[in-house]
Amino acid sequence: MKKLLLASLAIVAFAGVAQAESKVCVRPYVSLKGTYSKMAINGKASANGDKETIAKKDWVGGASVAAGLKMCAFRTELEFNQSLSAKDNYDGLRTKQSYRSYMLNGYFDVPTGTNFHPYVGAGIGVARVKTRLSEAEDVTKHRSTNFAWQAGGGLGYNLTRNWTLDVGYRYVNNGHNKWKVEDGKVKTNTEEHQITAGVRYTF
Repeated sequence: MKKLLLASLAIVAFAGVAQAESKVCVRPYVSLKGTYSKMAINGKASANGDKETIAKKDWVGGASVAAGLKMCAFRTELEFNQSLSAKDNYDGLRTKQSYRSYMLNGYFDVPTGTNFHPYVGAGIGVARVKTRLSEAEDVTKHRSTNFAWQAGGGLGYNLTRNWTLDVGYRYVNNGHNKWKVEDGKVKTNTEEHQITAGVRYTF
């Protein structure tokens, strides 16, 4: 009888500790990052039977904010991204392209037993891409909503129990943009090699 009672008390105590640890392990967080990307816009334009290849690159800045949930070594979040405009000027044709995206991301923080935590992650969502073409007085604007995805990794450093510095790299693909112009059409794909740096606050 005593052994059964002691075993029951041990199970209750273990369950209480496990529950307390799980509460500590599951914590919400918010993050803010600055981004710097090499944006590549590739595609084709056709008009009046003529075809032209579009291939341009530009370094652009941006920012992202996210809110998520940390579950031990795993994290999931909803992220909003906003980029500045990539610009180009070709024979008087000026182009500007920017986007905003809404992503669902997942991460795995590699346990190291130190304040440094490498991580890998990926995400899917939608990107709202805005393009502006101008030549002399003619201005054409186009917006498209595309399937977007991203994948990459980084390194987090715990400054305190709550604050974490975060630096990383990710490949971002914002999908295909299609629109019609006078006597023709344009199709492009926008992708980025993106460097990120920011902070996370875990509650």
